[in-house]
Amino acid sequence: MSSEAPLPAHQENPYQAWAFQEEAYPAEPKPLPGYRPGGLTAVCVIAVILGALGLLAAVSGITMALVGNQVQQFQQQFAAAGSPPEMRDLQTEFNNKTIKIANRFRLVNLSLSATHLIVAGCLVWGGVRALQLKDRGRRLLWTACIVAIVFELAQSIPYILMQMENTALMQDYMPRLMEASAPGPQSAQVAEFGRMIARFSMIMGWVIFIGWLTLKLAFYGIAAKYLSSSRVKSIYGAA
Repeated sequence: MSSEAPLPAHQENPYQAWAFQEEAYPAEPKPLPGYRPGGLTAVCVIAVILGALGLLAAVSGITMALVGNQVQQFQQQFAAAGSPPEMRDLQTEFNNKTIKIANRFRLVNLSLSATHLIVAGCLVWGGVRALQLKDRGRRLLWTACIVAIVFELAQSIPYILMQMENTALMQDYMPRLMEASAPGPQSAQVAEFGRMIARFSMIMGWVIFIGWLTLKLAFYGIAAKYLSSSRVKSIYGAA
């Protein structure tokens, strides 16, 4: 009969202390009904803001397509008052050519503005309903984001074509208008200043257009992917 005392449990197997123990992680809790994460709130609010800006742009585009010529002619008469005759003639010629460019794109711009009105309205309504955790609002907002990507790309084509023509026109007439506004020995310097203004306006216009378009496309893409994620869908399923 052995007189040795039994080993403690933790010493029975000397390798047990080095054994790898798997840790069990709890499953991710399901969202509670009525819970709205900050990311979803941000997406909906930004969509509503972009939709509101789009509504304003669409109404402005429709108005300019319908009565833009009359507005530009009125501005031309107002600006021509008291200006030198040569400058007045150049301004009239410049405005007439600008009107011709706008008239060639009038139907396209009118159609795009009407479409913009619908897309922007869906962004606003879908964003509001998605904020209220209505699944129909989420689906409408997701659809509006997808359509907005296609619309922004389609709208940029006639805009770029118009701006290219208007830019060439401005580069031609701006130095002549500046020179005619200050006749005299310094007219050449004034004309050069006019070229600088035209060049700067052209660069800034393209930078703003490309930057704003890129931001909108990025947001619509991220928002569409986020709204279609399983976690966001589960939030609306629990609500």
